[in-house]
Amino acid sequence: MSATLFLLTLVGVMAAACSDIVKSVSDQNPAGSGDTYKLQVVAETGGRIEGVGAPCRDACSTTLDMAAEVVLSAIPDNGYEFVGWQGDCAAVASDQCQLMLDSDKNVTAEFAPQDAISDTQQPVVSLIAPTLTTVSHDTATIDVIVAAEDNDVIQGVRWVCTQGCTGDGDAIKSAADDTRWHIDALALSVGLNEVTVTATDRANNNADIVVTLTRQRDIIVSGYQSPIGIPDPGLEWAEGLHPIETQAPTDIDWQANNTYYIDYTLGDDRNGEGAPDAPRKTLPENVPAGAYIELHGTFPENTKLERTPRNGLITFDCTAADPCWIRGESATNRPKILGTFDLQDAHYVFVEHLDFDGGTGGAISVSGDSHHVAIRHSRFVNRQQPSGAATAISIRPGQGDAIDNIVVFANHFENLGDWTVTEDIDFHGVGPSLWGRDASSELSQVWILENY
Repeated sequence: MSATLFLLTLVGVMAAACSDIVKSVSDQNPAGSGDTYKLQVVAETGGRIEGVGAPCRDACSTTLDMAAEVVLSAIPDNGYEFVGWQGDCAAVASDQCQLMLDSDKNVTAEFAPQDAISDTQQPVVSLIAPTLTTVSHDTATIDVIVAAEDNDVIQGVRWVCTQGCTGDGDAIKSAADDTRWHIDALALSVGLNEVTVTATDRANNNADIVVTLTRQRDIIVSGYQSPIGIPDPGLEWAEGLHPIETQAPTDIDWQANNTYYIDYTLGDDRNGEGAPDAPRKTLPENVPAGAYIELHGTFPENTKLERTPRNGLITFDCTAADPCWIRGESATNRPKILGTFDLQDAHYVFVEHLDFDGGTGGAISVSGDSHHVAIRHSRFVNRQQPSGAATAISIRPGQGDAIDNIVVFANHFENLGDWTVTEDIDFHGVGPSLWGRDASSELSQVWILENY
């Protein structure tokens, strides 16, 4: 049967005639204290609110003392039934709602014709846009538009995200003319994502719609495609390694050799290689072949990750057969590094998911006789340079050294330096350079790809 649904919005109570539903709490709120809150009620066709003095069918409001207790009763008219409360009484199942005024209150009582309660027809839901959305940056917001019909009465439908999006279980929209909802791309995991939205009518019939979403950052991870007219760079390394496509090890056994769990804030180098329950504080003096190093916490300004406790430089023994990883846990759990990291004489090292947010001067330096280093999926933001010049990622060989096969991929650069100063201060994102070096130094095969 076709059913017409009516909505009763309780947004306040008449200022005059509230004495029978308001119980003063004088010990909590003495008379004349001046602390009050607003209660609003709107009663429309299909029912009324009693207990507010005269029955309220139009807009009614009142200002009450803080901590006053209010009892509202929803009374349906003949031929209607009480459906439920919304707003500040949403958790109440009965037709009476008792409120403590600890803030301004808005309440909605819903009524429907008695024959609508027996409605068993599901809403008809449809996705207007998008059928598939690609998100280009971590901070992007997707605007999804959905629509529904419920026995030709769209205002009888409420939307809830039931799976896969931020705020699962929270109402998305309930207004008749607003069927949009927004999801932050940070909530999306790697690859394709399915989020489920449920439309519920006033008779509690449900219908789901699934929206498929993905993040462009995750698509790019699977490979780099040269623009039209640009030759393929041929990024493959030895032993099947690829600076973009090779993925970090998973399911780390922290009891195994050469696995380092480092937390500068909470760690202690007496904990050996470290583990989640007993982290190490600094990087090992020698990074052995096949090492997996996971960084956590905050590394303060003036911290030099490459320095040993005796202030020497750490060394790298990584190979193509056994590359090394220095990384944060994931794209959403990056360590914050205010200091610097010098990869000197590094080879076959993957650096990813680090957050250089804040601090002064350059962040990462690839120097010496380095080769086959990938720096990817990290953030370089809000770093300052008081004077002169700085580079977030500097790539510069030592005198007589050679650097080759360096890939800087899918990193985020933003707000580097202070553009408002009058001095000539330069802050670059990525700087391959032979400045100050003679002809004996070499720099080749440096690829800066898909950074933003």
